[in-house]
Amino acid sequence: MITHTGKKIENKAQSVANGISQKKTSEELSFQFKNNRPEAIAQRRFQEIVNNSSQSKQAVQLKSNVYPHTNHTHSGSKRGKHLDSTVIQRFLDPVTDQEIEIDTLTPVLVNHYIEMEREGKLQLETHDFIRLYAKKLGIPVEELGQHQVEIDARELHQMTQTPIAEMDQEEVSLLIQNEREGKLKLSTQEFIELYQRDLDLHSKQNVVYIFLNRFPIIRIFIPVAQGTGHQSASMALVERIKALGYRGRIQIIYQEGFSRLAEEKAKGVDNRSKLGLLIPGFDPQKGPEAVQEIDALGFEVMSEGQFTKLKEGDDPRAAQVPLGFTGAIDDRHPELKDKSKTIPEQLGVKHFQQFQPLDWHPDDGRRGVRTAGNPDIAPSVSLETSRLGYVYPAIKPPGMSDDAFFMQELHDNPGFKGEIQAVKQILAAPGGRMAVHSMAVYGATTGVHSQQAVVSMIALVEGIMHAQDKAKMEKGVVIPFIGSLADPAKYAHEEDPGSRAKAIQQEDDSHFGKIQAETNDKRVKIVTVGADFEVAIKAIQEVQKNEVLIIQFPKKLPKKVFDFLFARTTLPNASEGANTVDKDRQRKGAYLRVGKSAGKDYPGRDQIGPHGVEHDVNIDEQAAKSTRISELFKAEVYGRLKEAYQSNEPVKYFFELYQLDLEVYLPPDDRLTQYGSDKKQIEGVSITKKTVKIKGLPKPIQTPKLLHDMAIANPPGSFLGEFILESMNPESPLGRYFSRVKHFSQTHDQVQIGIAEIERILNTQ
Repeated sequence: MITHTGKKIENKAQSVANGISQKKTSEELSFQFKNNRPEAIAQRRFQEIVNNSSQSKQAVQLKSNVYPHTNHTHSGSKRGKHLDSTVIQRFLDPVTDQEIEIDTLTPVLVNHYIEMEREGKLQLETHDFIRLYAKKLGIPVEELGQHQVEIDARELHQMTQTPIAEMDQEEVSLLIQNEREGKLKLSTQEFIELYQRDLDLHSKQNVVYIFLNRFPIIRIFIPVAQGTGHQSASMALVERIKALGYRGRIQIIYQEGFSRLAEEKAKGVDNRSKLGLLIPGFDPQKGPEAVQEIDALGFEVMSEGQFTKLKEGDDPRAAQVPLGFTGAIDDRHPELKDKSKTIPEQLGVKHFQQFQPLDWHPDDGRRGVRTAGNPDIAPSVSLETSRLGYVYPAIKPPGMSDDAFFMQELHDNPGFKGEIQAVKQILAAPGGRMAVHSMAVYGATTGVHSQQAVVSMIALVEGIMHAQDKAKMEKGVVIPFIGSLADPAKYAHEEDPGSRAKAIQQEDDSHFGKIQAETNDKRVKIVTVGADFEVAIKAIQEVQKNEVLIIQFPKKLPKKVFDFLFARTTLPNASEGANTVDKDRQRKGAYLRVGKSAGKDYPGRDQIGPHGVEHDVNIDEQAAKSTRISELFKAEVYGRLKEAYQSNEPVKYFFELYQLDLEVYLPPDDRLTQYGSDKKQIEGVSITKKTVKIKGLPKPIQTPKLLHDMAIANPPGSFLGEFILESMNPESPLGRYFSRVKHFSQTHDQVQIGIAEIERILNTQ
C-alpha cells in the first residue's frame, strides 16, 4: 500500500545519479551511471518551473486544456449506455496526432512525454507540465510540493523477496526511491543489480511499450488457413503485444469460411470454430454476426463480414485506426493473393504489419509493412534474414499449482475431460519427480502419406528404445501422439460424423498395430484416449521402466493444455509446425522435426552466432548433425536404411550411412582394438577412438567381420537414440548447441523489431 506523509519534497528532485554517487562514496564503488533518465530530467525541469517562474504558484491552480469527451453509443455492445460528457485534460501527441488523456497515462508514458517536452518534441504549457508531473508522483496537483510517496514497510519487505531480475518497472522505481531515502539497505551487489535492471527496463521493453500505448485500439487480422497454425501464430502475436504492456483494446477480425482441406469442410471445422480453442471466452456458436467482447482480456472479436457492416454503417467501432497486424498470412494463397494487397483498406488501418511464424519462407508471405493506398509491401530485411518467431509468455500464472491449472482447464473445457485428465497423469510428479519420461508428437502426418508417418513413428520408437537401453533409464517412456495417422480425406464423403470417426479410428488402430509389431510388441503398448479415458490413465500408471507407451489423442487439445504438455515433457518433442518448434526452442531447447518438415535445417551460425562460437560449440557442425538426424524421419530414408541393416549386408548398410553422413558409435568396450592392423585395410573409413565415420565410398573391404560387428552395435534406431541422449546432456556439444538455440529464441523477438520499424515509418512521414 502506498501512503502520503506530510514531508515536503524540496530536495526530492535529486537525480538517480546523485543517489548513486553518494553510494559510491560510502562504499568506494568503481562505477558511475550518467543520469539521463526521464524521471531525473523531469524533476530538474519541475524545480526550474517551481523555483524560477513567478507564475508557478498560480499555475498549479489553473485548469488544463479541456475537451468535451463523450462515449459513443454502440448498438449491440455491452458498452451501449450513453455516458454524460466529462471534462478531462488532453494534449496532442505530435507523432500520432492522437489526443492523450493525462489521467489515463501509465508511469512509463508519463516519463516519456516529460522527456519529449524537455527535448522540444512536445510543446506543453507550464500548467500542463505540472499536471503531468503530478500524475507521475501520483498525487493531486493541488497538493504538489506538500507530499512525498512512501511505501508500506510490509509491502516493501514482500517486494524485496522478488528476485531483482524479475521485478517490473514499478517495483524497481519504488525500491530505488526508498534506497535513496535510506529506507532500504542493499548490499553492493544488490545495488548494482537493481540499477542495471532499471536501465534494462528503460532501454528495451519500454520503447515498444511507449509506442504501442499511444494507440487506444489495435486490430489483428486472422485469415482462413488449414489446421490451426496460422491462427495460433496470430494469437501468439496478441499474447506478445499484451506482454509488452499494451493497455488498449485489441479488435480481432477473423476471416469467415473453410480452408482448402476437404476433410475440414466435411467435419464442419471452419475458421470460427478453430478460434474457440484459441481465444479464451470466445464462443463460436454465436455465429458470424456476433461482436463478442471479452472485457477481462481487452478483446473485441468479430468476423470480417460483420466488421464491414459496421464500417458501412459508420459505426465508431470500425473507424480507421493507425495500426493493424497479423501473425501469419500466405500471400500466395489463391484466396489471399489479391486480398493481401488491400488489407489496410479492408481492415480500416493506416499501417498493417505482416509478421510470420518461425522460419517462414518469404515466398509464402513477406514480413513487412503495408500502407493504405499502396498495394506493395515494404519488406523487413532484418526480420526476413533473422527468421525469428515469437516470444511466448508463461503458460500459467506464477504461483498457480499444477492441480489448480488443470482444474481451471477442466472448468473452461468440459468437453475435453478425458484428454485433460490424461495429460495431467502424464505430467504427474509424485514427490516432485515425474513417474515417466515423455515425448510429445504432433504433425507427423502433415504433408505426408499415412504409411510414411507410420515409418517415422517406427523410427522414433526404435530410437527411444535404444536410448532406454543405452542409458539404463529407470522410468518408462510415454509418447502422447496428438492427431491421427489415418488419411481423413478418404472419409470426407461420409456424411454421418459418427460413422466417419469410427472408420478413421479403425484405420488408426491398424497403423498403430503395425508400429507395435515392427518394433517390439512386448515393450511397446498402444492406447487411445476416448470415452473410456480411464483405461489410458491406468496404462500410464502401469508403464514399466523398459516400456514405451503411445497414447493417441484423436481430438485436438485446448491450447493451454497442449502448450503445457509440450513444455513439461522430459525428452525432446517431435513436431512439424513452426509454432510448436518455436515454443520448444524457447522452453526446452532441443526438438525433432517430423512430417513434411523432417530434414529441415536447424539454425546455424548465421542465425544464432557468431560470438563465442569457437570456444563454446561449433554451431554449424551441430546444426548439420541435427538436420541429418531429422532426415531419418523421412520414410524413404529410414526405410532404405532399415532394409539394408536387416539384409545382413554390412557394405550396403555402410553405403547408406555414408549417404547420410552419419557417425557410427562403437560398443562401450571399444572392440576395435582386437582387429589390430585390419582397420588400415578399410579404405574410406575414418576411425577415431569412439566413432567410425564414412568419409568416402568403400571399396572391396577385407574385414567384413569388423563391419558386421559395427552394424550390430549401430542399428538404424541407434542414431536417433544417441541424439536424444546427447541433447539431454547440457555439457555435450549438442546440449550446448541447443542451450544456445534456447537463449537466442528467448531473447530475440520479431515483434519488437517489427514495431520499431513501424515507429520509424511514422516518424519519417
